[in-house]
Amino acid sequence: MERKRKIETPWGFTYEWELISWEKGNELIKEFDGKELTSYKVLYPNFCSETVPYILNDGRVLILNPADAYLIESLKGYMANIEQAQMFIRKYISTTYPQKRIKYLLGGDKIYYYLLDKVEGEVIRNLYTPLDKSVYPYASGSEIYRTLENEILEYTGSYYNLYISETDFQLYHEKKKLVSERLSERKKISIRPGKQVDFGYTNSNMCGRNPYGERFPEKVEELCAKLSELLHMPSSVFTGHESSLAKIERVFYRNVITDEFSDQLFLPMLAYLGKVFLVTYKGKWEMRYDEIFDSWTPDIRVREGWKEMYWPLLEIFDCTERMWSPLRAVVRHSPKAI
Repeated sequence: MERKRKIETPWGFTYEWELISWEKGNELIKEFDGKELTSYKVLYPNFCSETVPYILNDGRVLILNPADAYLIESLKGYMANIEQAQMFIRKYISTTYPQKRIKYLLGGDKIYYYLLDKVEGEVIRNLYTPLDKSVYPYASGSEIYRTLENEILEYTGSYYNLYISETDFQLYHEKKKLVSERLSERKKISIRPGKQVDFGYTNSNMCGRNPYGERFPEKVEELCAKLSELLHMPSSVFTGHESSLAKIERVFYRNVITDEFSDQLFLPMLAYLGKVFLVTYKGKWEMRYDEIFDSWTPDIRVREGWKEMYWPLLEIFDCTERMWSPLRAVVRHSPKAI
């Protein structure tokens, strides 16, 4: 298993890197009195746990992974390894409250609400009487409270969602009602004996995210041009080639991922990543209509099927999830067969 090599950096510095077994890594930590370098923790893409390096008393740095370990001859070499692998990049999400959130409605509208902490949520729950379930029958078992300021608290059992007006909550409830009714209609049709029905494409996560509807492909260049301003980067960076993603990614992941950040950047980023894909590979933009949510999803049709790059990109923009992927992984996302 053991493997050793010299690595040359673009800065003219060379260091030695060695892959070793997990068992040997533990032995070296004990033998050379390894101390945790807590200031230099790294977080790998698609993992929530951080990897802590150890500095050995002979100056080498050891990184202990779940299945193996690797050894670098110096702290400077370790820093060069972090830079080259971009392991300092991580996804930042807010862990403080209140958090401003967005719900997307049918037809492209949206409403803002706040995710409260437990203390503020429980104050409202204890001061006010929950509304009768018949007032909002499609609230999916949530407790609903109306405050003196005509705000609505929706307690789901896990989250405290505060809507700044009852009108906003009514709009959200109307969406749930329409969706429930349409799904119920489909279910009735699908259980008819001997009848197989293709209900078409459905994607609730893309509801309200594409205000251009079927005309999205016409807006790709316009959307791509927005990224320079939104990320405060020179327009020259956005070449449309996959090589541009490393620089864009470094800046992108220095931002805290919030719903408002996602609302501004999701569609331009989807347009740009699609453009990057089409520069190198064969395919074309095609729109997929969701009848239930009355929305058009931009997708790329390739020989193997649908690219569906919006799925890993939605994960990146999910402000409740630390899991993330490099932007190039979105471009390389395996197509879904038709």
